[in-house]
Amino acid sequence: MTEKFIPTREFVEALQVGHKALDCFGRWHTVVEIFGRGDDINGRAYVCYYTELGDDGGKISGSLKEAELARTVPLCNDHNSWQLDQIEAQLNAKPGAIVVNALGYISTFWPAGAGAYPYDCRSKDKHPDAMIYANDTAWVGEYELKFIPERGYYAANVK
Repeated sequence: MTEKFIPTREFVEALQVGHKALDCFGRWHTVVEIFGRGDDINGRAYVCYYTELGDDGGKISGSLKEAELARTVPLCNDHNSWQLDQIEAQLNAKPGAIVVNALGYISTFWPAGAGAYPYDCRSKDKHPDAMIYANDTAWVGEYELKFIPERGYYAANVK
């Protein structure tokens, strides 16, 4: 399943050289240059950047906009434009999205609800009323998250 990543304003505004960002192929690479940043006419933050490409100093451009689905090549191969618009509308209809870095994997998660564990586990026994965030492939509890303001995302499993 191809990842559906929708960046938050915090993530877009915090993106800097040296951070990880999606390239057009849906891979997370190190940002080597930022060449544009601002707010669009609707007030949504955007950033335009280059990420590293290969070991010979190559680079590839990319851009992200707050609350807008990152339309990577793999995602566009799986869905047509109308389908992507529908996916984006469905995901944005879920308020409270957060961006989480779990062991180097950056993804968008949405609130599933307090105590909404997908299955019985020790965490459910230990934190029965915790807010649970989920996406298509994973879930994380609020007790595992620490906000990293200089990165604009939550880090999971940080003590």
